[in-house]
Amino acid sequence: MINIIPHENRTMVVFKGELKWPDSGEPGDPAYEIDGQRVPFDELDAWYTERMMFDWRGQPFHIQRCSAGRVRGGYAGDDYDWPPRQGLDGSFYDGWLCDVPESEIENLRVEKTDLLETWRYRKTFGVEPPEGLFAQVRPATDQEWVKE
Repeated sequence: MINIIPHENRTMVVFKGELKWPDSGEPGDPAYEIDGQRVPFDELDAWYTERMMFDWRGQPFHIQRCSAGRVRGGYAGDDYDWPPRQGLDGSFYDGWLCDVPESEIENLRVEKTDLLETWRYRKTFGVEPPEGLFAQVRPATDQEWVKE
């Protein structure tokens, strides 16, 4: 059984020590709307997203849902010939989805991307940071993946 993390694929911020779901600010304004006030990015304590990932047949997927012993996920790999060869639903443009027995997945993990450091890098150097520079990966805990 997989217990999906509570903030799966949501932008989260920590402001004044409290975890918040921010509202979008004005386009082009480096700030979020938090509790009715404009908060510039550089005043945030943290800003991140977390994704649950798993491998199926050696390829990475973003978890979408789990129920009745089955796991649904979106293909996150870069081998664009692989998904259609596996008979996955979808397309190159819309993405590829798998719906597989939980017993076939491996390496359930949580990938956390530090969006605040990504923004600071972009602001400082004027370019995107190297892929994965501000990402951390940890294995799913025993509470997140209860193996029966």
